[in-house]
Amino acid sequence: MNKKILALALIASCAAIPAVSMAAQPGDGAFISVQAGQSRLQGMSATNDTDTGYGLDVGYRWALSPMAQVGFEVGYLNQGTFTDDYFGSRVNAKVHGAKAGVNAKFNFTPNWFVMVQGGYFDARNKISVDSGNLSYSDNKSKGTWYSGVGFGYDFSNNTSLSLNYNYIDDKYNDQGTHLDLSSDQVAVRFEARF
Repeated sequence: MNKKILALALIASCAAIPAVSMAAQPGDGAFISVQAGQSRLQGMSATNDTDTGYGLDVGYRWALSPMAQVGFEVGYLNQGTFTDDYFGSRVNAKVHGAKAGVNAKFNFTPNWFVMVQGGYFDARNKISVDSGNLSYSDNKSKGTWYSGVGFGYDFSNNTSLSLNYNYIDDKYNDQGTHLDLSSDQVAVRFEARF
């Protein structure tokens, strides 16, 4: 009896797969992306320190039309480690954190597209300040926002490459310490869709 029930359950499961597949619209699907490029510290002094940054995103987009998809993403972004002079002090800061937001992709030809993204950034920054007479070190956490835009090319329905610009607003005012760790990044992004 149990074997018959198991066999019927397997047949019903196999029959349900096409129905579930048909419910998804063309263009709907999950994606994973990796990116790497040059990050630049925009806050603090005018020297705009730079480093190599990288990121990873996973998400899902739904097709609004054959040329437009909108969805969500979660991921991690590491802007790098910066060293800069700020009001007479030497500041070292590692800027990184998790993110969650919206992601939209708009094709203006069958292969070329523009992508926009933005949302919440959970800044987890390691900071050390040396003013000569006083040294200070701390891990700072702050909820803030990120945004980005990209321009790219679809090599197939499943892969694309784009040039992206990302910005993170990351300002602190804590116990008399005023730090602006806002940064941007120009990166090459590879995306695979499933």
